[in-house]
This record gives sequence, C-alpha cells and structure tokens, in this order.
Amino acid sequence: MELACSTLAFTRYSLEEALQSMVDLGFNRAEVAILPHSPHLTAEQVCQNPPGTLERLRSVSGISIAAFLLELGDMSLRVWQEQFPEVCRLANLMGIVTVTVAAGPRGSDWSQEVHRLRQLVGWAFSYGVVVCVETRMGTLTESPESAIELCRCVPGLRLTFDPSHYLCRGVSEKAWEALYPYVHHVHLRDSGTSPDKFQVRTGQGQMPFGRILQQLRRQDYRGVLTIEMSDNPAPSYPLEPELRTLRLLLAGMI
Repeated sequence: MELACSTLAFTRYSLEEALQSMVDLGFNRAEVAILPHSPHLTAEQVCQNPPGTLERLRSVSGISIAAFLLELGDMSLRVWQEQFPEVCRLANLMGIVTVTVAAGPRGSDWSQEVHRLRQLVGWAFSYGVVVCVETRMGTLTESPESAIELCRCVPGLRLTFDPSHYLCRGVSEKAWEALYPYVHHVHLRDSGTSPDKFQVRTGQGQMPFGRILQQLRRQDYRGVLTIEMSDNPAPSYPLEPELRTLRLLLAGMI
C-alpha cells in the first residue's frame, strides 16, 4: 500500500503550490481533484489544453500523481461523453490507473445510472483506466448493499472506499466487510459517529484505521490510501499538521 494526499486540502493555493505543500509534508504521491469551479483544475481545462495540463501536473519535483477524483457538475451522458475520455487520456499519459467518480444522487433512476457507468467503464478501459465510484452519502452508494449491487450490475466497476460516509451515519463496521473485495482505492480521514464530525482532528474520532488496513490486507490490497481532508469549509484547527500526523500514523501501520 502507498500513501497519497488529496489536493482538496489545499484549495486556497494554486495547484503547483498545493503539490509543493504535499512534498513539504513528506508525501510523494498526490490525488488530484478535478472539479467544477476548482481553483486547481477542471475537466474543461483538461479538454481545452491537454499538453498544458500535463506540464502543470509534472511541474513539481518529488511528487507523482496517483489518482484523479472527477466531478463534472452534470450527470448527463452527453457531457460525460465529451469530457470523460479526455481525462482518461490524460491519466493514461501519466500512468494513472484510477479515476474516482460519484454515483448518481440518491433517488436516481437505477437503470439509467447503470447504463451511464457502463459507458464510463467502457471508455476508460481503452485507456487502461479503472473507474471507481466512491462510497458517499447522498448517492446510490450510500449503503454498502447498494454499492455492491452497483458493482455487480456494471462489470469492471470498482469502489473507492470512504468509510467516513458510513461511520458518521451510524452504518456499522460489520456492514462494511462485504465491500472489501470490490475496493480499488481508499479515502481516509478521522471521523466521529455523527454527520457534524465527518472530519475531525486525528485521534479525536473513532475511525478504526487498524481494522480497515487488516481487512484490506486480507484482500491483498496493493493500491493507494489517499488522505482526503478538506479545507473547505475551513476547519477550526490548522490542517497541515493534521495531514502530517495522519501520514505518520498510517505509515506506521502499512
């Protein structure tokens, strides 16, 4: 297993400054969030200037890009068909195999979402990219059972396991166990057991990091563990020391 840091922790900086900050904190791998209105990178920017985007992502020495988190702000298949393949092409050029997306919102038409994700998996396959849906509140993966069923309905689809979305809503750790065979990527932070404690200081939550890593080892997981802490909204504590603390904690476990 390898550790990475998400650019979501550095939205007050430029992309290049964010990557350099990660290097300064001891990270050598990053996960880049490509989001609508992002101060770092949007899918539109990727499509408009692929060479320039590639140069920016390679501009900081000492760190490599391990994965992309992609949101387009529009779930229509037409928009995804226009922009998603270009992101996959960029991933291929950088040797990135993981692109995480969100499943459709809670209440979405199941058949339509299965069709959309099948299309994404097919487009990604030609670039050697694995599509993962994140286990996320408010989406069709907000329960372990529905996340697994979505993977079963979409051959080749995998999960980005973010246990905070379950822990803070009272979904039992026992219910997570069936997810591990489908996990291709992981997002981690410390969290409490209520929605207002989704992201807390390391050691002040109840995230069972040791047991999560034990379950991943049982599946011979060799992927990336991304520390995904966000500075939006700004936490009441300095975020960068927390990133360093969690990196050291997890590094001592893997």
